[in-house]
Amino acid sequence: MRAIFLVLFIVLFINSPCFSQEEVGQASRVIIDTSQAKPIIGTVESVIIGDSVEGTPSAIVITDDYGRKLYFGVKSYTVLTDENGKVIKLDKIESGDEVSIIYVKNKRGFLEAVSITTSTSVQE
Repeated sequence: MRAIFLVLFIVLFINSPCFSQEEVGQASRVIIDTSQAKPIIGTVESVIIGDSVEGTPSAIVITDDYGRKLYFGVKSYTVLTDENGKVIKLDKIESGDEVSIIYVKNKRGFLEAVSITTSTSVQE
């Protein structure tokens, strides 16, 4: 009987989350295949600031030179910069701003922004 408990204890000890191969608190890396990335320039129609509690994803809607409205998901890996290359937050981009977006299509066919650059300097 003691042998069974000893074996069970060893199995549970080895498989416990405390001894996993991944470090606790380590950020997961996102790998994006940018070989399929495409650029587009347009005017911002709206910016949607995500809310994790409500389950609302961040997004930006632009109108391109042909008058098409395009919806781009803004993910945690999306790089947002102003014309000087300064990193900005999504809430600094406003309707009417000219933006350049590099995007990819995800596996479900949705457009995801890899980078967004505004054509104007953003004031703090």
